[in-house]
Amino acid sequence: MGFWPISGSTISPDLPWCTALATLMIIGPRLGRFNEDHQAGAFHPSSMPLAAIGTIFLFIGWLGFNGGSTLGWNEQVGSILVNTLLAGTAGAVSAGVLAFGVTNRLDAGQFMNGCLGGLVAVTAGANLFSSPLAILIGIVGGMVVVAAEEMLEYLQIDDAVGAIPVHLGAGIWGTLAVGLYGDLELLGTGLSRFEQIGVQLVGITVYAAWAFGVSLLVLLLVNRVYRLRVTREDEEMGLNLSEHGILQE
Repeated sequence: MGFWPISGSTISPDLPWCTALATLMIIGPRLGRFNEDHQAGAFHPSSMPLAAIGTIFLFIGWLGFNGGSTLGWNEQVGSILVNTLLAGTAGAVSAGVLAFGVTNRLDAGQFMNGCLGGLVAVTAGANLFSSPLAILIGIVGGMVVVAAEEMLEYLQIDDAVGAIPVHLGAGIWGTLAVGLYGDLELLGTGLSRFEQIGVQLVGITVYAAWAFGVSLLVLLLVNRVYRLRVTREDEEMGLNLSEHGILQE
């Protein structure tokens, strides 16, 4: 049909996180994540420096992921690497600034998740965008991450590290952006702009419906046989001890 996600953008970021969304809906939020008034409680990272180092590793790895997706060293690789850098940086800034506007405080975690959101968003068409468009797509990707996190909190779905907003939310936006902004000549599908947007929407819908629907059905069946959620006592004790017998100092 002409559906296009270079680097497997829709398959790699989107499909696993449809499964993750189904899983979270079944197991429910962590104890204390939402109070009786349905307000989100503050759960802070145990190590922000380690989270920052992990984000840097992902950023570096993304250059290989996107750049290597051409399966050869050709004239596209340079622009792909530049677009990846620009989108990741733009996503970090847009998410951090938007979060500051909402909460009136700088949140390092939002900068990191926004960076990843920008990287995910540009992945689907990293070879099809000009540099200004890569920046635009990264900016919107970072904003989508913040908006999706707010939506999940409103729905009381507990995503511990913001993975669903980053991968599913920004991934959908990036896949759609191929139809909206991708160079049709480089794309080579023979479709008009409107037709390409339609095909991208069909692809997103099919992938999401399959991954979420099958995952939800299978996990519901598994949950009836083997409970996916640990007991309250085990959760309060901590899984390191209750499941692995390791006592933290």
